[in-house]
Amino acid sequence: MTNAIGVDGQAVTEQMGVDQSLTAKQLAAEQAQKSKNIEPVENEASGDSSNGINLNFSEEARSLANTQSAMSEAAKDTEGVVAVEPVRVAIPKNATYEVLGTATTKMGRTVSFERVSQTIEPKLEGQKAYTKELGYMARVTGMEGEEEQRYFVSSSMFFSEGADGKLNVAKYAKGMETDGDDIIIAGAEATEINGGAGNDTIFDAGSSAVIDSGDGDDTVVLGKDTDVTVRTGAGNDIVQTDGTLRGTIDTGDGDDTVSAKDIRANVNTGDGNDSINADRIDYRKGAYILDTGAGDDTIIAKDIRVMDGSSIKTGSGNDKISASHNIYLNNGTLSTGAGDDVINGENGVYATNGSKITTGAGDDIIYSGVTVTASNKSSINTGDGNDVIKSAMTVVAHDGDIITGAGDDSIEAGKVISANTGGSIVTGSGDDVLISGQHIGSSSRGTISTGSGDDSLKSGHSVGVRNGTLSTGSGDDSIDAGFSIGVSEVGSISTGAGDDSLKSGHSVGVRNGTLSTGSGDDSIDAGFSIGVREGGSISTGADHDSINAGFSINLSNNGTIDTGAGDDEIHSGDNIFMYNNSSIRTGSGNDRVSAEFGILSFSSDKSAMYLGSGDDSVKTGWLWGVRVYAGDGNDRVVASDTRTTLYMGKGDDYVYSDRFVDSFVNMGAGNDTVSGLYASDSVFNLGEGNDKISLKEFIKSTLLTGAGKDSNKIEKVLSSCIDGEFIKSQDGYSLDE
Repeated sequence: MTNAIGVDGQAVTEQMGVDQSLTAKQLAAEQAQKSKNIEPVENEASGDSSNGINLNFSEEARSLANTQSAMSEAAKDTEGVVAVEPVRVAIPKNATYEVLGTATTKMGRTVSFERVSQTIEPKLEGQKAYTKELGYMARVTGMEGEEEQRYFVSSSMFFSEGADGKLNVAKYAKGMETDGDDIIIAGAEATEINGGAGNDTIFDAGSSAVIDSGDGDDTVVLGKDTDVTVRTGAGNDIVQTDGTLRGTIDTGDGDDTVSAKDIRANVNTGDGNDSINADRIDYRKGAYILDTGAGDDTIIAKDIRVMDGSSIKTGSGNDKISASHNIYLNNGTLSTGAGDDVINGENGVYATNGSKITTGAGDDIIYSGVTVTASNKSSINTGDGNDVIKSAMTVVAHDGDIITGAGDDSIEAGKVISANTGGSIVTGSGDDVLISGQHIGSSSRGTISTGSGDDSLKSGHSVGVRNGTLSTGSGDDSIDAGFSIGVSEVGSISTGAGDDSLKSGHSVGVRNGTLSTGSGDDSIDAGFSIGVREGGSISTGADHDSINAGFSINLSNNGTIDTGAGDDEIHSGDNIFMYNNSSIRTGSGNDRVSAEFGILSFSSDKSAMYLGSGDDSVKTGWLWGVRVYAGDGNDRVVASDTRTTLYMGKGDDYVYSDRFVDSFVNMGAGNDTVSGLYASDSVFNLGEGNDKISLKEFIKSTLLTGAGKDSNKIEKVLSSCIDGEFIKSQDGYSLDE
């Protein structure tokens, strides 16, 4: 049996089967003989008149002495433990020992601070086994030839070694601390423990109110959930507990570590490369502060909650905050300061109810396996630098703001990037990238703004704005959607100045909204269709722009496409449909509008194309119902079937159609040419200039050649009027003026 210190001397000796005639002083002598390097400590003021030794014991120890399990079959079921006062304490043999912390003495001994527990098995059917905490024990090992010593903690203890290397264990009293490396165990009666200078280790088995370990590389281990003030001073310090950390922890400057199951304390680790480890940082129902100061700091927990005015600050440095579950702020603040910082919330990074997450200047990363969300007047701000916000599912600004500041920033989401309900996503100046697996969009007054720079937005399915805004600012920007790009309900997409590109695998649609690419050589491409309706508009601004749809371009109900000044091109792989006062305007420049099958309007409205000044061209199959205003310049219109009105304007214009039916063609001033196969129920006004018309058949139509030297060749005229002359039927009509 090993040496022991512990409970009520007489009661314990009865449990252990010790002869009743053996006094406590004899027990002390016996213990000292078994372990010569241990000097039992006697108290001058006797607490027990029968043996002359003061017996101060914890309530845990007293309850242990009275347990039923310890009373039965003591010789078989219990083993001895040593206490400061040399009496044996009964510990059940099925007890478990949980190491809470260790310390090493100068002579190389290891002092282990352990929690002693026992599993109580059920005695009745339906009952469950449970674990009962019995108290705390110090275990000393390590010296060659020296037996292991175990001390049941009933009062505060001070471990020291004499000049001869012997281990001295005394009851701690304030003032015993030295400037050396002290080892102190605080018992239940302790209220204040001081370690002084040096690399001290303090184990708290009670409920100390204040622990001050002084400067040095100190370790403080708290055995109980307690509201405590811990001050470790400057140095590389450790504060740890396997329970809940409460109160105030101040570790001073140095590379410090604070570990706990739960943290509900004010923690200040000072400057240095500090580490915080916990299952949960639970800052609720009180304005807590966790401040790790300057340095490369790390905070790791399963769950981090910052609420009710609480804050976490890591200061300048390359900091990391990681939670395997959530990082959740509700009216809280999280700030990592300047440096290349990382925030990782596997199940979500949430800022709500006026919360703020700021990472300061530097190349920062915010990551979540589920979502990064700013809501209800909250903000996430990564500051200047090349920052990354990445989520496996969503990045959302819902009535909140996500701001990445200046720099080449990236926002990535496996499913959705969204700004809605007045929320905003602002990436600032720089070459920014937004990538989403399904959707990028803003709605309900939401805003996405990438600022100046060559920005890129790429979505696996859609980019959409509904009663919101999306702006990429100046620069060569691109928007790429696997299926659709859409604007509706007074929403807007604006790419600003620069050579911008919008590309959709299926469609680009604008309904009662605007899509504007600004000045620059811009392009809009849709794999299937481009639609503009309900007063919506697409405008590409000045310079050389192109709009292309793989199948159709559809405009209706005052929809407008305006390519602005410059040499612009509009093309449809099949049709351009225009209804109800819709329009295409290409502005000044040498513009081209083409559709492989037709440019069509089946309604009796004023839908029209305005090509502006410049050498413009229209090429299609059927040109039906859509008025063409070619403007000044040498313009060309080529179609297989024309049933509309053409105003070609000044210039040497050219019009060709296999068939002109129910058409009005005004060539304007200039040396113009009209050519085709068939004209019926149509009117041609060649205007001033040396014009030429060439047709095979001219039926029920009118020709006005105007001033100038004209050349007219019509193979057959039926019931038509040429320059005021009615011709009922004539073959081979020609006129040279």
